Amino acid sequence: MVCTRDRPDELEACLSSLAGMILPPGVSLTVCVSDNNPKSIRSEVERQARQLGLDLRYAHETERGYASVRNKAIELALMTSADAAIFIDDDSTAEPGLIREHIAAMERYAADVIVGRIEGISVRSTEGERIRKASTANVCMRRWVIDPIAGAGLRFDERLNLLGYEDFEFFREVDELGGIIVSSKRPLTLTLLPSLIVTKAPADTDAGLSGMLTFATMMGCNDVVATRLRRGMGAAVWLVLTRYSIMMLQGMLAAVAGLLIATVNPVRGLARHQRGRFRLARSRGAVRGLFRPGFDRPLAKQGKLIEVAGTGLDWAGRRSGPPSRTGGTGGSGIFVPSR
Repeated sequence: MVCTRDRPDELEACLSSLAGMILPPGVSLTVCVSDNNPKSIRSEVERQARQLGLDLRYAHETERGYASVRNKAIELALMTSADAAIFIDDDSTAEPGLIREHIAAMERYAADVIVGRIEGISVRSTEGERIRKASTANVCMRRWVIDPIAGAGLRFDERLNLLGYEDFEFFREVDELGGIIVSSKRPLTLTLLPSLIVTKAPADTDAGLSGMLTFATMMGCNDVVATRLRRGMGAAVWLVLTRYSIMMLQGMLAAVAGLLIATVNPVRGLARHQRGRFRLARSRGAVRGLFRPGFDRPLAKQGKLIEVAGTGLDWAGRRSGPPSRTGGTGGSGIFVPSR
């Protein structure tokens, strides 16, 4: 399942990589493209699929938003008899063994969801670790998660269309239903867009750091706004008082420690200082999320969506619980609140 908007070159590279998949015996691949562009790109996508020999399902989702386009991709997937569904981003290419490794990890860990690795983005995970948070950037799930007849029939919350965090909320529901989410480094994709995630090295430019801090602020804000919308103000306040108050303290300590370390080791000290600032920005954004946007108007009218445009490849129904895993059927945006 590939959701796309305004990234024609990246989408073409993504589809090309999917055509090179090494499939295990007895496994077939159907590629579902959910198009969120203002105008349909069906003819271009179908042309590429024919040239690449891909079994394609295509749909144009006219309602702009992360949740709507992902739900359309789910509809396409359910039209097939697939036992598993994999989301990857349109700004990524898949390593040839992606599907094989997802299937192997799902069987190895008796998991319902496998979260793969994205080369080019800093992700802290341990092979085989059970986690409770996932995005749609590189993730495989069993059919029961999305099948309304033989499973939970989960969908992305379209109230979060232009906010983001709809994928984290989706997989939080999987976890609450008893689904097992496991991380694995072996299913690999490569991002084609520049990363905004803080790494061990300091940012090369002030502009780069500014972009990371803006991203961090919006991460915290979106997390709290999504919690507030779906679980109420009490849950949002509790999230800020627990998780983000600790993060703010950690950020202050890291920022100060970084300045002290920089007197001896400038590179290491600056990196520590910047990571501290990243945590501070994220916790400040969380506090901001308690107060805006208001919910008297649709979220789409409360702010604007910041999206990373295509780069031309310059850079490389709920049930009581999940069905048996013994066989059969059994990615985010940055929301800027308006002033």
